[in-house]
Amino acid sequence: EESKLVADSDGLLNSITKRWRKNDGQPLSVCEGSATEKVAAISKSQYLSHVFQQALPSPKDSITIYGWSIGKQDTHILHQLALSKCPRAAVSVFVGNKTEDAIKSEISQMRKMLKEYAGIESVEFFDAASAGCWNHAG
Repeated sequence: EESKLVADSDGLLNSITKRWRKNDGQPLSVCEGSATEKVAAISKSQYLSHVFQQALPSPKDSITIYGWSIGKQDTHILHQLALSKCPRAAVSVFVGNKTEDAIKSEISQMRKMLKEYAGIESVEFFDAASAGCWNHAG
């Protein structure tokens, strides 16, 4: 089921956050299965199809990625992003209780995936809990 959320006077991000906190809907995503299964699920959603087929491959100077670990099962997204010829990205990293070595390993893997599958070589990483990220007051 799909629905459209319209921004209120606080803005779209605040509207999404309010609904999410009330457990009244949440951002749309496909979280399960292989890349092939995900592409099949994407094709069943008008919104996700538009993002996948039009928004991702459209030319862009940069992209910000928040809340995505960029795994092997997501190469279909990276292939679409590669079509955009996007040269740089800012990527959030959820630090949580991870060790410094685990964080470095995660960053290394994400950097490798972005370069190998999307052709993005200039990547900046930031703490997902940073002030201003996804309306995080922190």
